[in-house]
Amino acid sequence: MIVTALRNWKPWFAAYDDPDHHLVGRLRAVQDGIGKAMNEASPGARWGSSACAPAGAAM
Repeated sequence: MIVTALRNWKPWFAAYDDPDHHLVGRLRAVQDGIGKAMNEASPGARWGSSACAPAGAAM
């Protein structure tokens, strides 16, 4: 049996607003990777999905 704990996501998302929190570095790394991929992609429409940060901040 798999038990999944309920999580209050508000503190998790609030951590992205704290410049000293480790999640900010993670977000920057993801943003850098996405930016590099977009710059190297062929011209035209691009689609993306973000599961890393609140409100699509990674994109």
